Amino acid sequence: MMVDPSGEVYLISNVDGGKGLIAHVPSSGWDSGSTVQVNSNAYLSISTSLPDPVGGDISPSGDEILVKTRESVLFWDMNGSKDYVGVLQTQPIRLPYIIEHHGESVAWQPDGRGYYTLGEGHHSPLYHYSLV
Repeated sequence: MMVDPSGEVYLISNVDGGKGLIAHVPSSGWDSGSTVQVNSNAYLSISTSLPDPVGGDISPSGDEILVKTRESVLFWDMNGSKDYVGVLQTQPIRLPYIIEHHGESVAWQPDGRGYYTLGEGHHSPLYHYSLV
């Protein structure tokens, strides 16, 4: 699950092979008091041999996306677009990543100049990666 700066929510299913279904839940649905229909036929443009992805985050500026698989961190630059679903269907750039035991989370640092990863379990190390 990822949330953009305007409160729009994006979900990507976790499936064998990594080509998860991407869904958009509009921010207008949160306080409407009615059911929101979520439809999608868009799939994440990655391929893995594991059940992926496991995490993701949209940068504080809304200009970049990170998606975490069990073996990598993937990056998309929005290049001025606000079509997150469309951009996620293009090929990502692989970023530095130290494979963690049960590594399932990724998050941007608040100024967008780096990111963090963290695995599940007691005493898991928090890794920081700088993009500058």
